[in-house]
Amino acid sequence: MTGKAEATALTLIVLSAAMGIQIPPAAFTGPSQGGPDPTLQAVRLLWTNRTVGGVRTTLLTIGGEYVTAGGKGFVARLEADTGRRIWSIERPFQVDSMDEAGDGSIVAVGLEQARLWTIKGDGSIYWELPTEGPVLALDLTLTGDRIVLGTFFGTLYFAYPMDRRVEAAYRREGTAVIEAALSGDGSTAAVGYSDDMLEGFKWGVPDPMWRLGVKGHPSVLAYSPRGDRLVLGTSLGALYILNPWSGEILWSFNASDAVSCIAFLKDGSRMAVGSHDGYVYLIDVEEGSSSRIYRIEGSVKSIAYIESGSILCIGGTDRRFRALKMGTGEELGSIKAGYWVTSISASENGLAAFGAGNSLYAAEITVKEEERPLPPSIGGGSPGKLLLYSVWAAPPALGAAIILLFMRRRRVRGDKSKP
Repeated sequence: MTGKAEATALTLIVLSAAMGIQIPPAAFTGPSQGGPDPTLQAVRLLWTNRTVGGVRTTLLTIGGEYVTAGGKGFVARLEADTGRRIWSIERPFQVDSMDEAGDGSIVAVGLEQARLWTIKGDGSIYWELPTEGPVLALDLTLTGDRIVLGTFFGTLYFAYPMDRRVEAAYRREGTAVIEAALSGDGSTAAVGYSDDMLEGFKWGVPDPMWRLGVKGHPSVLAYSPRGDRLVLGTSLGALYILNPWSGEILWSFNASDAVSCIAFLKDGSRMAVGSHDGYVYLIDVEEGSSSRIYRIEGSVKSIAYIESGSILCIGGTDRRFRALKMGTGEELGSIKAGYWVTSISASENGLAAFGAGNSLYAAEITVKEEERPLPPSIGGGSPGKLLLYSVWAAPPALGAAIILLFMRRRRVRGDKSKP
């Protein structure tokens, strides 16, 4: 140590002994030895990008590399971190439904103009399938090898998009397919109709395995990550958990208003459910137990998990994107958008993309390592506790001060003895 450093250290130690103030080891030896405490610090807007028409769907690849979006008159892909446009298709069409493979290698687009497009990762249209009416619903397996899609006129298609081949088709007269879902392995499919009916199918077999009447129009339909549960939400607030092979209702739940969106944890144990009256529910998939964890002013339109389920992103008609801490429902940050936030997608690396009106947004949710605060009995608390700590800390602190003083005097004497 230099003379000034020794004097500073000596002063700090004497003060710590006299006043009971703990001097952290980092003041002398470097970083604190205490464990890190990860806490969310910010929701940061990365970029915004104007589109030629309203954004209908926003998708983010699993690794968070690319954002793909579609809506009125466009389908486009951008770099997730910069917003740089990689490719874009702009024509007079309307995207009614859209999905992509997990790695973004193939994008499926259902059009109001009675077409299905499959688009390769480079932006080229690989397959164009004419359909019997607007494609209102579709779902693609994570690998992109199978797709199920349904139309306004009740026609259902099972297809292999990479082979550009339809496996089978099925039609229910007098109704529209408004929701469609495909299990992760593509072995089963489920379809919701505008006449308040739900049907389950084995892949490629154009006859339903089961049929079920439900309370309200199907508004949300999805398989759990393991594919062992099927979830249906309706326009009248009913939520059903079913066996996807038999159609048996395992349990049901009634939200206070229409179910608008759901998001599963990766392990499928819990799901978040958004409703039109602004509530967000957290539901145990096996038991059906639920709790309201948050409410916005307006309707919840979209939700998505990030950070392995520790953070939930929500958006709605209040024109705001929010990130919530799942353990408590605490709001961790938000971004004001120019219109309703209707489509959110998130990745495991803390990126989220969302659409609002004629704009795309990307946000980064950062986690910072912070030091744990001192216990109240040491760093704060009552004068009595501070006095008790002073008595405990004084002897070793005074001893260290005497040693430093002795070493300084020895060095001074040694300097004087030199010629």
